Amino acid sequence: IGLSAHGPEYIRMAISLIDSSSISQDPLINYWQHFPPLYPLLLAMIKWLGGPDPLLAARWLNSFLFGMNIFLIGLLIYKQTDSKWLAVTGSLWMLVKIDIVQIHSMVMTEPLFIFLVLLLLMLFVSFLENHRVIFLLGFSVVAGLACITRFAGIPLMLASIAMLFIERRKGHLNFLTTAAIFVSVSLLPMILWMSKNYIDGGRFVNRIFAFHPASLPFN
Repeated sequence: IGLSAHGPEYIRMAISLIDSSSISQDPLINYWQHFPPLYPLLLAMIKWLGGPDPLLAARWLNSFLFGMNIFLIGLLIYKQTDSKWLAVTGSLWMLVKIDIVQIHSMVMTEPLFIFLVLLLLMLFVSFLENHRVIFLLGFSVVAGLACITRFAGIPLMLASIAMLFIERRKGHLNFLTTAAIFVSVSLLPMILWMSKNYIDGGRFVNRIFAFHPASLPFN
């Protein structure tokens, strides 16, 4: 498996957990404040469960995620189209698309993030179909995990709330109650992570949040 630009940092973060070094004692504490923690945490968990060291564990994890992402994209297409041929076509596209293969061949968070996005969509669609609380809790947890995988998960939360509002306008659910449950559950992983960062290093996250509007070419 190859190392992405931030691959070495993810491996070192996982090793610091495996060596029983607490995050607060880790000399690389800035990594924990800079990078969302779920991916290196999973690499460490594989080792704790008797698996290989983080670099090889990343190969195991990414191989599993590649298979799951191929399966989920096919399943989503089938649920929306009821066409086995379209589902198979979508899965085959996922299998042979060079960009998709490349990111699953590197130590990077994208494979895990893609998996969580697809799983969130699956659970969200299931919730809209029957409004069962188990699916609401499911996609809320997944949204929270996506946020501690990549900061790009935060817009997923906003999009989910917007979709819940649209569904509310159809008269299918109580928006305030549903949104309150979603926000409470999905924010919990990020709150716990940022609180740990503040206790250990005096700041919630080692990032600068800024708005970068799309630029338009003027020729």
